[in-house]
Amino acid sequence: MLERYIQKVRGSLENNLQPFRQKKAALQNYHRTQRQDLLKKQEERRKEEEKEYYQRLPKGFRALWSRVSGKYKKIKVQNEGETERCKVRDREDKQAMIDRQLTQRQNLQEQVKPILRNHQKLIIQLKKDVAQYMEMRDPAQKDLQRKLNHIALEEQLQKKIGQAHDCTQEI
Repeated sequence: MLERYIQKVRGSLENNLQPFRQKKAALQNYHRTQRQDLLKKQEERRKEEEKEYYQRLPKGFRALWSRVSGKYKKIKVQNEGETERCKVRDREDKQAMIDRQLTQRQNLQEQVKPILRNHQKLIIQLKKDVAQYMEMRDPAQKDLQRKLNHIALEEQLQKKIGQAHDCTQEI
C-alpha cells in the first residue's frame, strides 16, 4: 500500500510536468525555426548587398580612370564601411532574437517551479509518514524498510542530479 502511494506521488509529478515538456519541445522547435529563418534572411540580404556594392565599382576603362583619380578607393572604402555596419546589424538582430528566446524559455521555467516545489513538499511529508510508520513496525516490516531506504537514497540521488542538471540546463 505504501509502495503504491510512493509510485502515485512519482507518477503525479510526471503527469504534472508532461504539458510543460510538450510546451518546451514546441518552443524549442519554434526557436529553431526562427534561428534558421533569421540566418537564411541574413544570408540572402548579405548576397544582395554584396551585389549592390559590386555594381557601384566602375568596370573597364572607367575602373582604370577611377583608380588613377582615387574615386575607386573611395567607393571601396564606402563599401567596406557599409559591409561592416551590416555585419554589426546582423549580430544585433541575432542577439535580440536570442534575448527574446531566453525570456520565453525562462517564463516557461517559472511556470514549472511551483509544481516542483509542491512535489518536494509531498516528498518531505511522505518521508515523515514513512518514518512514523517505521517506528510502529514489527519484525515483518524489515523488507519494507529496506525498500524505503532504497527509495529515499534514490530520491536524494535524483535531487542531487537534478540540482546539477538545473545548473546546466533547466527542465
